[in-house]
Amino acid sequence: TDMKSALVAMTVAAGLLNYFEVPLKGSLKISYVSDEEPGGEYGTLFLLKNGYLDATYGIVGEPSHLDIVIAHKGVVRFKLITKGVAKHAAYVEEAVNAVEKMAKLIVAISNMKFDVEEHPLLGHPTICAGSTIKGGTAINIVPDRCEATFDIRTIPGLSSDDVYRVLEETIRKEKEKDPEIDVTIEKILVGEASEVKRDSDIVRFAEESVIEVLNRKPKIMGCLPACDARFLNHAGIPTICAFGPGGDDCNPHGYDEFVSISEVIDAIKVYVSVILKAVGVKM
Repeated sequence: TDMKSALVAMTVAAGLLNYFEVPLKGSLKISYVSDEEPGGEYGTLFLLKNGYLDATYGIVGEPSHLDIVIAHKGVVRFKLITKGVAKHAAYVEEAVNAVEKMAKLIVAISNMKFDVEEHPLLGHPTICAGSTIKGGTAINIVPDRCEATFDIRTIPGLSSDDVYRVLEETIRKEKEKDPEIDVTIEKILVGEASEVKRDSDIVRFAEESVIEVLNRKPKIMGCLPACDARFLNHAGIPTICAFGPGGDDCNPHGYDEFVSISEVIDAIKVYVSVILKAVGVKM
């Protein structure tokens, strides 16, 4: 479901149009990439930077049960490293506990506020502070080093630069209160939030196709995880963020991940319809 089934459906849809020699007005590109999970730098972004994905519209086939996802959250991941002074635990007054300093930062970062309005489909930004923590070498030694990772989910209108500005100001204030805080920031991953306009042509084509082929009105939705649609939307290519077979109830990233064959067949039919509407047919 995440997302070989969409690739199969897109491939078969294109193959059918080719088999029946449908005279499309424009060209159709299908992109099969890896690297989406680690960040996309060597997949979709690479193709885009090198001119392989110039297009009028785009569709990312992430699982959505063929409902239409027009917005997704972004992600900012980073690591903080605090340094202290190690001593025997009997002499804590002479030590600087790096874990205690990190604890202060975790609380402060958990309470960070961002100057951005709630998104109608995605809600507010979220902060997962201290998703992993490493510190200390022995039970009787004051730890002189602590590492913690953080995962912040953004919404359109809140960039990664905005997040880092708030983060740096938060750390500055904590260091004013406790000058012994010695911390460095290591950036891990940035994926900006993105969205396509509700009234864009590609959304209309997808909506009309689901109605005509499946005889139902698709939901217009947002999704919380980031995806490769951000690269295309930020490049000025209106792109649906997720429009494919399967969904969260098909155990993505888990054992026995699956998608029903009937839904893949539905996706093939819907994709054919969208292609005909978006690319057009020579008469």
